[in-house]
Amino acid sequence: MNNKIKKILIISLISLYASGSLSAVCALEDVFKGHIEEQNSTEKEGNNLYTGSVDKLDHNDILKMTVSKVLDANNSKENDEFFAEVIDDIVAKDGILIPRGTIAHGYVKRVSNAKNFSRNGLLDLHFDCLITPDGQEIPIKGTMSTRLHPIKAASEAIVYNLAYTTAGGAAGGLLALSFAGIAGTVSSQGCIIAGGAAIGGSAGLAMALSHKGKDVAISPGDEILVKISTTTQLPVYKKTAFPQQELKTKELEVKINDINYKKDSYGQVNKLVLSLFILNKTGYDFSVSDIALLNSAGTAYYPDTFDTERPFSEIKSGAEFKGEIPFSVDNLKNEFWLTFYENKSRIVISEISLDNFYKEVSNKTRKQNEKLLKKKKDFYKDYNPFVD
Repeated sequence: MNNKIKKILIISLISLYASGSLSAVCALEDVFKGHIEEQNSTEKEGNNLYTGSVDKLDHNDILKMTVSKVLDANNSKENDEFFAEVIDDIVAKDGILIPRGTIAHGYVKRVSNAKNFSRNGLLDLHFDCLITPDGQEIPIKGTMSTRLHPIKAASEAIVYNLAYTTAGGAAGGLLALSFAGIAGTVSSQGCIIAGGAAIGGSAGLAMALSHKGKDVAISPGDEILVKISTTTQLPVYKKTAFPQQELKTKELEVKINDINYKKDSYGQVNKLVLSLFILNKTGYDFSVSDIALLNSAGTAYYPDTFDTERPFSEIKSGAEFKGEIPFSVDNLKNEFWLTFYENKSRIVISEISLDNFYKEVSNKTRKQNEKLLKKKKDFYKDYNPFVD
């Protein structure tokens, strides 16, 4: 079974689990395990996955993951289970320790809604198991939390609420001044303003007490950082252990020269730009609508026609194309295949793995892409006073 089919099975398992179809989950899990075991025996006899060395997943190591479903403080409950996917290889000295695509099992340890006095909601997530693409089950202890440092969180709340109280006091003083006038205020030796400020301060304090903090939500595609709290000795995989399966034809020569991440017009980093050379000797004419990026779940993303150099040009039989083609995707960390369809029958002619190429991408490109993705995602969203 190739990696793409395995990933579809895992995603199906996750979907069934999330919907509560436990009997179906058990049945699918049995099938999945059977296929994995069958593949393992083949790989042990033929393609050796391991380098022969051993390394350790260490205490305080960080795994980058993305969750399989929305987790939020309003709907999630303690002990709710979920799955996540490792989106970056954990690299050992001479190979890979934890491969990208490894599935993690987790559960909600603690959940709290946004509260008055500007206290934000929070989610504490715990992880207890990893399942690698070849079916290896690794017990772990890992944690992730959306909470700020307690001192920082408290100081932010104090500053925010002090601003409310101070603003309330200032408003009360100005209100008193407008009613009494300057002469009346002078004759009362400022008592009117002091009284107005006290009333305003009380009003500001009431506002501060009633002001809710921010809700918290983690969605599929959001990158979470999971901290490992145990040390586990593991065999090291070869860097070539899990190549993505591809479908290629000699008549369609496709060379990926570079892969760059870009921001869209809204400032979100969700655009994948491919620098391509294509030589079409298939006998078919290709248009932009005959090319797509396909992820492991089967979702197709077509080129951004308004951001393509030649959006409506065809790659005719016998012709070549050289240039950039951008795609907007949900999650840049997904696995993708550059896919070509025959324009009438929609039969897949070629599938080329971006993951296989990305292992060879230049350090300069890799660093630029990682720099764009380094921006910490804010899991907090402002409280909506109209929805309670």
